Amino acid sequence: MELAIVSDEISKNFDEALDYALSWGISRFELRELQTGRVPLVDRAEIDWVRKLLREKSATITAVSPGIFKATLLEKDVIKQEMTEKIFQTFRLAETLGTRRIIIFGIQKAENEPESHYDDALNLLGEMALLGQKNGFRIFVENEPNFWCDTGVNTAKILKTIDSDFLRANWDPGNALWAGEVPYPDGYRAIREFMGNFHAKDYTKQPDGSFVCQVIGEGDIDYKNHVAAVVRDHTVEQITIETHCEPLLEKSKRNAEILTNWLNEL
Repeated sequence: MELAIVSDEISKNFDEALDYALSWGISRFELRELQTGRVPLVDRAEIDWVRKLLREKSATITAVSPGIFKATLLEKDVIKQEMTEKIFQTFRLAETLGTRRIIIFGIQKAENEPESHYDDALNLLGEMALLGQKNGFRIFVENEPNFWCDTGVNTAKILKTIDSDFLRANWDPGNALWAGEVPYPDGYRAIREFMGNFHAKDYTKQPDGSFVCQVIGEGDIDYKNHVAAVVRDHTVEQITIETHCEPLLEKSKRNAEILTNWLNEL
C-alpha cells in the first residue's frame, strides 16, 4: 500500500510540495489547486512546469480534482457548463499529466430539497459515468455532508444502482463523520466494494455539534483499524492524505509519519 497526498495540502507551489513530500517518502500526488487556480482552470505554463518536475523527480499524479458537482440541481447553468465543458477540459488536463482518474462530488443538496429529486441526481451521476466510459477515464465520486452522496451507505446505494466500473467512490471517512455516520466500520462496510480512492483526514466532534480537524488517529475515527482493513481488503492502490489541519506543512508531515508507521507495522 502506497501513500499519496493532495499537493496543495502542503503548498500550492507544486515545486515546494513535491520536495517536502519526497522527503517524507511520498511520490504520488493528487492535483487540486496550484498557484494559478484550481484544475483544470490553471495556466498552461504552470502545468508545463508541473510536468517537468514530475519527470525530473520520478513522481506521479494519481488523480485530478476539478470540484465538479459542488453545485445543486437548481444551479442548472453551472451543471450544464460542468457537463459540456469543464469535464472535457479536465479529461485533457488529466491525460497531459499521465492520469485517467478524476475526482468529482455527489451533487450538493439545496436547502429543504425534496427527496423526489433523488432520481435527478442519480441520472446526472449516471451521465457522468457514461462520459467517463466513452472517453476512457475513471470517475471517483467523493462523499460530503449535505450532498446526495454523503455517507458510505448512501453513496454505495447510488453507485450500486448506476453499476458502472467507470464511476466508483472516493471514500472520505472524515466527511462521512460530518454526515452523521460511523465511518469505520459502518461506512466502510457499505462502500468497500465500490472504493477506488481514499482520502484520509480526521475530526473530533465538539459538544456544540461542530467539528475540529485533527491529525490522523487523534480524532473520532478509528483510523488505525480502518487502514488495516483497507490493506487487508486491497480496496485501493494508495491512501491519499488530505490534511485540512493548520498549519498544513506541520500537520501533513505528521500525518505522513503516522500512516507510514502504521503501514510498516502491517
